[in-house]
Amino acid sequence: MSEYTKQEVKFYAQNREDRILSKMFPSVKGTCLDIGANDGVYLSNTYYFEQSREWRCILVEPNSELCEKIRNTRHATSFECAASEKSGEGILYIGSGKNDVYSSLDPLAIERYDKPKPIVILTRT
Repeated sequence: MSEYTKQEVKFYAQNREDRILSKMFPSVKGTCLDIGANDGVYLSNTYYFEQSREWRCILVEPNSELCEKIRNTRHATSFECAASEKSGEGILYIGSGKNDVYSSLDPLAIERYDKPKPIVILTRT
């Protein structure tokens, strides 16, 4: 057995997006953008690239509680706002319970989740 062992690579994205993208973009350095970044780690499409590839990451997350977690766990540039067609304020509807990872500025997109919580957030174009 070789003294060198292959280090296990950890991926985080919900549907293996980070694994797929790592094969499409095999370079060591790059930049990525994550809109709706949640806490920056759980189900993250970009955390692998920051941790394993030393990529520069830009995270956009309108929920202030989640943005605070991003600031505490990531080296990424973060923006506490929602990407929208207009800048200003908006209402973000957040799913509740096990669906709290889902959110939208469109109340119809989130209505299928039990008791979505509305919060006022900043929006930017």
